[in-house]
Amino acid sequence: MPQAAPPSVPPEQYVAEIVAQGQRVEHAMPGGGKLIWHTWGKGTPIVLFHGGHGSWTHWLRNVQSLAKDHQVWAVDLPGFGDSDRFADAEDADTVWPAVDDALRTLVAPDNQPAHLVGFSFGSMVAGYLAARVPERVASLTLAGAAAIFETPEPPSGLVSWRRLTDPQEQAAAHRQNLRALMLANESTIDDLAMYLQMTNTPRDRMPRRRLANSNVQTELQRHWRCPVKVIVGEKDVLYNADKLARIPQVLNQCDLREVTIIEAAGHWVQFESAERFNAEVLAFVARVESE
Repeated sequence: MPQAAPPSVPPEQYVAEIVAQGQRVEHAMPGGGKLIWHTWGKGTPIVLFHGGHGSWTHWLRNVQSLAKDHQVWAVDLPGFGDSDRFADAEDADTVWPAVDDALRTLVAPDNQPAHLVGFSFGSMVAGYLAARVPERVASLTLAGAAAIFETPEPPSGLVSWRRLTDPQEQAAAHRQNLRALMLANESTIDDLAMYLQMTNTPRDRMPRRRLANSNVQTELQRHWRCPVKVIVGEKDVLYNADKLARIPQVLNQCDLREVTIIEAAGHWVQFESAERFNAEVLAFVARVESE
């Protein structure tokens, strides 16, 4: 069932408390600028890649659970959140090398493979890493994955907020976009979801991304050498019943172990059904590590 954030905690405080439980790390990118990470816990690394128009806070309701037995790393990808954008960063195919440098020198300097979890746009970054540097990837989890099926048209109902000057009109536009793309249930469009949406979207400095509308993941999968899991919300607007059923047929050239469809959840599945999502990821990682 959908889960709401604690109603008694103001969003700013909730974010600050989770940040304070971990460590903020700056990493110099080879192409110039800084890549910002947040990390919690100890153990085998789990690395989280957020979606488009987002930041590490797309994983706000996941990092604590995942960090109980693992070291969790959540990045602001180049051109998002607090991270800088380097000159050639235009899409997932150009940002993954900067992330790889951080994986190699910061996240796992001992060459220990990491478990990658990518959401939407971040699923492509994780997919590129699993294809280009498979020796550094222990498993790959794709959440609300983009670029498995071509999606030439954006979801209906999205509205532009950037030219609006009235704060109430801006808030209404953000709420509409959360409902049109990210979340399936009105009850989960709470103060926290609104706060994250309204603080993340203005910091997206990579506006011309196009790969999410392609099926590039079907090409990348040929090079994946790790176990793969897909998690998708039953009401994800990027999928319909036919596409949900055809995921195993499309991802048929990799070691696809599991496809989990979470009932009543939308695209931002790890936020809307955080408890179930966290349990699925931890169980999958445990099975991979036991092999």
